Amino acid sequence: MGSEVESGLEDILKTLLEQLQAACGIFERIVYKNKNQHRGCSYFQYLLKVRRDLRLVASCFITHPHCFRDPLSLIDGFPLFG
Repeated sequence: MGSEVESGLEDILKTLLEQLQAACGIFERIVYKNKNQHRGCSYFQYLLKVRRDLRLVASCFITHPHCFRDPLSLIDGFPLFG
């Protein structure tokens, strides 16, 4: 039963990661298309911070490929799950 739950969680995490990557691609395109026009606006500065944070999350998954093989290892260190 435990392995069934873990495999279900792995599938869910992989699906969510794919959706996050798709959303990041759309967000990057929106920021790219509007950067010159809205560069000085305060709300656009917050969007640039979000873009920077999304890039950090993406680089974390790229530099640590073991996250893809064992996505449950990401949540083992958190007190709520461990």
